[in-house]
Amino acid sequence: MFSALFSLFLNGVGLFSLATAIVSTLFSFTLTFFIGRALLNKSSFVRYVLIVVTGIGSAFGLYATAKMGLAFMSNFSLQGLLFIVFSVISVSMQVRSLRTLLDKSVSTYFG
Repeated sequence: MFSALFSLFLNGVGLFSLATAIVSTLFSFTLTFFIGRALLNKSSFVRYVLIVVTGIGSAFGLYATAKMGLAFMSNFSLQGLLFIVFSVISVSMQVRSLRTLLDKSVSTYFG
């Protein structure tokens, strides 16, 4: 939802950008629903895949944030600052998800 609003803010509210935001939000909700359902069914495979994907995403997100921060220092722009803020929020959400997936109680839930 946040990424769709961010996309609308950057691209403007046009017919194509609005349709893209709606489709991407629906896709995200659908994907989240099926992943959540698999996790509730105690699918260890899905948990391991999420751990790997979240770990890799966190590492690349941290790298991208640092790179954007360095670029921002040489080229001050509001758009660059917004991308940095969006990236920091994304990385923090991924790290929180990774910490939850690696938590002892979650590990015991999956057996």
